[in-house]
Amino acid sequence: MKVLLITSVFCLAVIVNVSGQETPQEMLNKAIYEEEVNGNLEEAMKLFLEIVDENSINRTVTAEAYYHLGLTNEKLGNKKAKEYYEKVVNNFEDQPEFVRIAKESLSRLLVTDKVAKAPLIPKFTKIEIPTKLSSYIKLSPDGKDLAVVSDKKLWKLPLSGNLGPGFSGPPVQLNTEGIEVDHQAGLSWPDDGKWIAFNELPLNDTLLQKKGFQSIYVVPAEGGKPTKVIENFRAGRLENYWISLSPDGKTIAHSSIENKEQHIYTTPVNGGSPKQLVDIQAREPAFSPDGNWIAF
Repeated sequence: MKVLLITSVFCLAVIVNVSGQETPQEMLNKAIYEEEVNGNLEEAMKLFLEIVDENSINRTVTAEAYYHLGLTNEKLGNKKAKEYYEKVVNNFEDQPEFVRIAKESLSRLLVTDKVAKAPLIPKFTKIEIPTKLSSYIKLSPDGKDLAVVSDKKLWKLPLSGNLGPGFSGPPVQLNTEGIEVDHQAGLSWPDDGKWIAFNELPLNDTLLQKKGFQSIYVVPAEGGKPTKVIENFRAGRLENYWISLSPDGKTIAHSSIENKEQHIYTTPVNGGSPKQLVDIQAREPAFSPDGNWIAF
């Protein structure tokens, strides 16, 4: 009996870039990484320029490189951004997606340019309020209410009432459960206007030299129980009382004095340990509108 042996041979093909040079797509990925991950805009621009100077075959890569040149220049505040966006719109009709987003970017630049050139003319509205205001008040994000401290209590005061837009409405006292509110500084709203943060009033001057007797609270703007966020020592200076709620209302920035040094911290509103932000002494923190930065 004869036995027939059949042997199968499988071949694996591997494509290798034997030139050792980066492909246009690899260069593009590297440039975008520098731009978006490392934040090195100058280095990213050099790489994008190298791509558009050396690559004319891969139009998708070239169009994307021109778009990112516009983007990086825009981030740096350079007027050249408009030129690069226009190159995409005018020269890459075969790349409709990049043409679309380049047109959107050009529209954004146009609006920004108009706003920058428009004269800043403030509009003042006089509102009659039937009480003497404390030294520190805080306007709600929608501009409809004032957070006011009066007689050591926290009030929400509508800026428009039944008597018309020039007269405030009746004030509403917010529940602080007997906690006396400091009238000097330290009121803050988040973007949605649902909460008001406030400082507890120091009990007396003697206690200014003790730690842990002052607290920061948040209370619902529509009424409800206050929540204690943190105990901190601020000493007696008015500026030390300034606090800032993050736009989403989840974090409060404040200052505190430890070992005779004052630093700024962030503390989660719903509970958590304070986090010191910088090594240098600082006070008067303020969140940016996007919540990504804190000025002090």
